[in-house]
Amino acid sequence: MQINENQKAIPKNLKNTLNADLLWGSANLNEAARASKLLLAIDLGEEKASPLFGRIIVGEDNKTKRTCITLDTISTALNKTNFYGKFSKDIVKENGTFYNGNFDKTHDNIFNFIVACFDHLKEELSNDWDLGEGENGFITINATIYVLILLLNDIVNFLNENNTIDPKKHKLDLIVSKTIKYLQPIVNHFKIISIDERLNYRKSYGLSGRTDYWHRLQKVIRDSYPTFNPASLKKYDDEKAQFLNDLAIKYIKGIEKHLNRVLKERLVEKYEKNWWKKGVPLPVYKNAESLSSQKNREVEDEDEEIEPWNCLHIIDYRDIIMHNKSWLLKDFTKQGQDQLNAEAKTSWLVEFNKIRNDNVHSWVGQESQIKFLEEIYNWLIQNDLEEED
Repeated sequence: MQINENQKAIPKNLKNTLNADLLWGSANLNEAARASKLLLAIDLGEEKASPLFGRIIVGEDNKTKRTCITLDTISTALNKTNFYGKFSKDIVKENGTFYNGNFDKTHDNIFNFIVACFDHLKEELSNDWDLGEGENGFITINATIYVLILLLNDIVNFLNENNTIDPKKHKLDLIVSKTIKYLQPIVNHFKIISIDERLNYRKSYGLSGRTDYWHRLQKVIRDSYPTFNPASLKKYDDEKAQFLNDLAIKYIKGIEKHLNRVLKERLVEKYEKNWWKKGVPLPVYKNAESLSSQKNREVEDEDEEIEPWNCLHIIDYRDIIMHNKSWLLKDFTKQGQDQLNAEAKTSWLVEFNKIRNDNVHSWVGQESQIKFLEEIYNWLIQNDLEEED
């Protein structure tokens, strides 16, 4: 290994295979834990009792559609669990759910646990299990095996925290039976997903793709067992909610700003100095004048007074478009809707107004509404850019 480090790099999979032997039994606890995880990955691929027998690339084995899972995938997944715990060179910093002070016994217990759980998955999903990276295969591949190990960790943590199991004390059969109960929603999910969903899971590339895959399956379990809510999933939900909130605000403000600016420009072009009186229907005109007067009574500096135009509501923009529909409607009609009547052509403004009012302070809407806002935002801004060109 030292020679090759300075000459020609050793393939990562072979290096991991060698490290499993070289680091095993090391006095350095961190190295010993690393060796245990690598040896566990090797044993899952080489022990005939394992449902992953012959499916893990060990040493210089050639990758095939069946033998396609890397040691790095499994050891990286194990690193993200707390089956073992956390170690420094000579200190146990955090005890794992399975670690009992002896790496040999810990290795055996985790190996037997994963084998038993994967045996259940193999039995329930036998046809898909055999596919590997073959056509429509999506289970016995790197992404899914990685995610399944993380899910096993989530379930064990959940059961351990609720005093349902203690992997250091309870027998394997009890630990597995309790774990399988929470795995079953995943089995049911995998049995009914479409070809497109299979392909999406299969294309879960990189850390980001696998993380999204993991959280999606966590939600599958939570849908069946609402009390199952790992901290990682809660954090993901919170971050996603904040992201959607920021995105919705961006779209809503952008659409409002566009409507306010472009409508005024169109009215000024058409009616010149009389644009406010001629271009705005009387009810909208009166309400805006009244609202601006009320607000301006509280303003001492005349330069800070608000114009009636800036007191309009979203739905007022629709009324203005309808008031001038003979020449203005075409600018606010989505592509492919030219044959619809005026009410239908401007119905998107009704939906936009509802979404905006329902989520005026913070986003609590649906992802379908975000998609709607994104579509309207892109359509209006794109039209605007094309007109400027």
